[in-house]
Amino acid sequence: MTDDWLARGGAYVVIGIGWVLIAGGAYYLAHYLGKLHNSPNDGCLLGIGNVLLTFFGGGIGLLIGKFPYYLVSSIVLAALLPTLATLSIDRRMRKER
Repeated sequence: MTDDWLARGGAYVVIGIGWVLIAGGAYYLAHYLGKLHNSPNDGCLLGIGNVLLTFFGGGIGLLIGKFPYYLVSSIVLAALLPTLATLSIDRRMRKER
């Protein structure tokens, strides 16, 4: 096996696994946040939005990063967008209490 596994498509496996794990974690966190604030419907909607934001942020990271840095930029943006959305919704839910 050579060292160019990233160039031969191995990076996309790493990115795919990262995106799926981030999307699952973001959905779970949003659903938990909804239950915590007695609003499970809002938590479910936020979870769906977080999954979409994960893949949208990851796609942006793929576009702005150059080889091999697109691996890091994709995973960082895939985690950053749903986190920002969850934090902003959490602040609003706390204010309404």
